[in-house]
Amino acid sequence: MIFKTMLWIIFAAALIGLSFSIIILRSKATAKPLVCVIGDDCDKVVRSAYSTTFGIPNEVAGSLYFALMAFLSAWGILGLESVFGFALAKVLLALSILPACFSLYLLGIQMFVLKEWCEYCIVVGIASISIALTNLLGIFR
Repeated sequence: MIFKTMLWIIFAAALIGLSFSIIILRSKATAKPLVCVIGDDCDKVVRSAYSTTFGIPNEVAGSLYFALMAFLSAWGILGLESVFGFALAKVLLALSILPACFSLYLLGIQMFVLKEWCEYCIVVGIASISIALTNLLGIFR
């Protein structure tokens, strides 16, 4: 029962992260500025030198990651417990650690380097970190 609850939390966080990643992606694709409610300039963040990693836009990598996590958590919600012979819980955990660390890094870039905040990016970061924390807490279930 606890594992199923974890999967629903991961699924919800993945859908939130995917939605906000797509908002950023659409904004950049249409060259429309992102409107931030908290008052900072989101465009300075999403169009900065830190908006790509190894030539891949962060919102594209994020969208793919969140789509994969949503798919895998839905897989588990439907009762499937393994992926290519590996326990689903271990796969989810393994796939969530690096993106969460990268999200912390990008949040630090916003705070200390750019000194600008993008609430869309913050939501994406929180979604990624929430997925990893949920998986880490699942180890002790």
